[in-house]
Amino acid sequence: MNKTVHDRKTVFELIPIIIFSSLVPLIVYNKFSSLSETVSKSSLGLSFSADPFTFYKMALILASAFFALIILSIKIAKRQHKLKFNFIILAVTIYAFLTIVSTIFSQYPKTALFGGPERNEGLLVIISYYIMFIYSINILDSREKIKTVFYSLMVSASIITVIGAIQFFGLDPYKYQFVKKVLNMLPTENFPYEVHTVQGVNTSYSTLSSTNYMAMYLSMITASGFALFASVKTNGSRLAASLLIYVMILNLIGSASGGAYYAVAISLTLLLFLSLPYIKNNVINVFMLSVVVIGLLLITNIFTGNLIAERLNISNLSRELVIGTPEDTSIYINDIVLNENDVYIDTTDKDFRVINTGFSIMVENSSGENIPLTQFDEGENDIPGNFYYFSDESYKSYLIKTDDEFQVFGVKAGAREMLFTMTEDGIMVPGMAGELQKIIPVDRNKFIYENVRTFHGRGYIWSASLPLLKETI
Repeated sequence: MNKTVHDRKTVFELIPIIIFSSLVPLIVYNKFSSLSETVSKSSLGLSFSADPFTFYKMALILASAFFALIILSIKIAKRQHKLKFNFIILAVTIYAFLTIVSTIFSQYPKTALFGGPERNEGLLVIISYYIMFIYSINILDSREKIKTVFYSLMVSASIITVIGAIQFFGLDPYKYQFVKKVLNMLPTENFPYEVHTVQGVNTSYSTLSSTNYMAMYLSMITASGFALFASVKTNGSRLAASLLIYVMILNLIGSASGGAYYAVAISLTLLLFLSLPYIKNNVINVFMLSVVVIGLLLITNIFTGNLIAERLNISNLSRELVIGTPEDTSIYINDIVLNENDVYIDTTDKDFRVINTGFSIMVENSSGENIPLTQFDEGENDIPGNFYYFSDESYKSYLIKTDDEFQVFGVKAGAREMLFTMTEDGIMVPGMAGELQKIIPVDRNKFIYENVRTFHGRGYIWSASLPLLKETI
């Protein structure tokens, strides 16, 4: 009887972890929500949010953390458990504390607390992550408990990656009306909109909303597929584990994320090193795994027109950590100055002033000299507006266009296009939600800004955010 009670208590203690790690990633059910004016401005001006992927995940994360906190508190109060403490826990605790401080001082407390629309990773969720981290370290204190959570995680991963594989082969379940109806993605009385989530061909995002999130999930879970293969005892189970590994790799390729490729490569290299004794004693099993996975990938490559080989091509992978190509992004914007009826644009290639008189466009160089323009004859094409090319061949990468009223005009510099609007308060630019605003100069880290293509374009963000630490650290 004591063993039965103990086993039931053990299972009960594992439920929050199993829900958090295995059930949460599977949840897909749409939630329509109205947005506040502040949030709307950062959501392309939309007045509502349609969120099939994260809202109810958030709700379940909060619930699992709440029950985990209660269970752990009871065990500590009854002196049935003593909290573990080490440097890692200290570091994560400091992070959680700073997140709370950040929220307290936020100008947007509601968004800081609950997170933005279709993301929902505010303070409550972050603290829930922290609670589940502490809870898991303290509760998973035996091999049997770890195995229970591990196998539930593998069942969840199987479902997620099978859905992703179906998407990879072009049969995305979210495009079917009956699936949309079940997931509340069809119009309602209050929100007469149909939710579309289908992404590109041969892509995998499964229940995780985007290929980026899918890639991050796979970078954490793929090595566990090999651990599953090593832990099972029968050939049938090994074949099933081999198929799961194949599907995981297929999803990884379907996510098309260079960062995830590298993360998986590093984790598998480490796993290979740690598994040398197992490989030495199970050569036949490892050979069977290799034949199944590599063979299926080769067959898939044939049926998808060499897609697998193209996405795993070394030269393609080396470009995944940058965004665009050198030719497309060779012209960067150093500065833009808005005046009443002219815009000064300084690029890494040229600098010039575009003057909008209200009925014509003129361009001057930094010395005030006129730069001749050639107007494209509108009568020879069906494109509305006016197009101006620079007559000087050295300005071949630049183009100016305006609407018929010269109210809105755009300047194209290489791959970059800037739109400007004439107002009574001078020239202004459209923001994320389309609202007109002035450009406010910001400090930038020169080294990072000159290498903005690195880390898939995140260098651009870091170049402006790092200098802010001088005032906000």
